[in-house]
Amino acid sequence: MNWKNWKTGATIGFIYGLICAIYWIPILVMQYFPSSHFPIMQCEDTCSGMYEFIGIILFFPIQFFTFLITVPFYQKITANYLILSYSVIEIMVGTALGAAIGHFFGWLEKSQNEDSA
Repeated sequence: MNWKNWKTGATIGFIYGLICAIYWIPILVMQYFPSSHFPIMQCEDTCSGMYEFIGIILFFPIQFFTFLITVPFYQKITANYLILSYSVIEIMVGTALGAAIGHFFGWLEKSQNEDSA
C-alpha cells in the first residue's frame, strides 16, 4: 500500500485544521468570555457576524465534525477547556479528513492506472 498519499493528505489536513483552530479562537473567546476585551479589534457585531459566516464557509467540514464530537460534553466543561478542546479536536479532524481525502485520491489514481493498463 502506498502511504505517501495518506501522509500528504494528513499534512495538508493538519495545516488546514491548525488554521481553522487559530481562526476560531477569537470567536470562542468572545462567546465564552463576555467580560474579556473584544478579540476582533475595531469591529462591531456585524463585522464579527461576517467573520463567523466566512469561517463557516471556509471551514465547514471541520466545523461540522467538531460540532458532532463536542455536542455531548460542551456544557459540562469550563470555558478554558472548551476552547482548548475545540482547538485540539479541530486539528485532529482536519488531519483525519486530509488523510481520508489523500487516501481517496491515491485509490482513485491507482484504479485509473489499472483501468488504462
